[in-house]
Amino acid sequence: MCEIKKNNDKLISCGKIELLNDNDEGLSPKASDVGSFETNNTLFTVKKNIESICKEMKNIILWLELITPHLPKCLPNNSNYLLSESAFKSEQITRRLRHLLYLATDIRSRDYLIKAGEQLDMSVNEYDGIVELTFPGLVPKAKSWKSSEYLIDPAYRILEQYVQSHTIQHFDECAVCFIHEYDKTLGIGRVLDYDNTEQKKLLDVVAAFFLKDDSGLNCDAYHTTVLGEKDLTRILIMRKEQFLVWLSERSKS
Repeated sequence: MCEIKKNNDKLISCGKIELLNDNDEGLSPKASDVGSFETNNTLFTVKKNIESICKEMKNIILWLELITPHLPKCLPNNSNYLLSESAFKSEQITRRLRHLLYLATDIRSRDYLIKAGEQLDMSVNEYDGIVELTFPGLVPKAKSWKSSEYLIDPAYRILEQYVQSHTIQHFDECAVCFIHEYDKTLGIGRVLDYDNTEQKKLLDVVAAFFLKDDSGLNCDAYHTTVLGEKDLTRILIMRKEQFLVWLSERSKS
């Protein structure tokens, strides 16, 4: 990866393209360095996206700076709004940067999303006939499709990679258990109703690899909420006859 440096009021990348600043007459890359950029429109799109992302990042920094002077004594009255907007905007920025990466480089989305899933500590484990999937954070709020893309895209690729390298079991009839684990240090006011989350999208991804059918006739769904060390979502898939045994053992622990 070549660093970007300032030279004669121009930002020059040593790689595929030459990025020009606003003082230049045009947005025309060198013909020998065009690579995957075939038109000025593509360069213009990249430039505008980067400017927009930088603006959003500055807003996040500003919002967080409004909160920090009050800590550790208290949180300002509008801290819920400022923190939630900062978190939501950060997820949007990640999604936009992914798409910008695919547009501006020759990196394949599949390769990137596998590494993104690993960075997010997504994991798959099988034991005693149970498949356990662990995802970072909580299932996004319902209808927050942009936010759910942040989680679901790498989840699909992580599961795809797993089934390609393991002999897996497919469930004809099963129980799917969602365990929503909330960071106990952040209070219980964050806990959502189960019908206010996008678990269906996550279940669709899981079903594509492990279930014959996720209809109500073949798949029983169970939800539980716990307080833990950090926000996590766990999905356990097991045979229906295993579920009552698992639930009984869980209630004893």
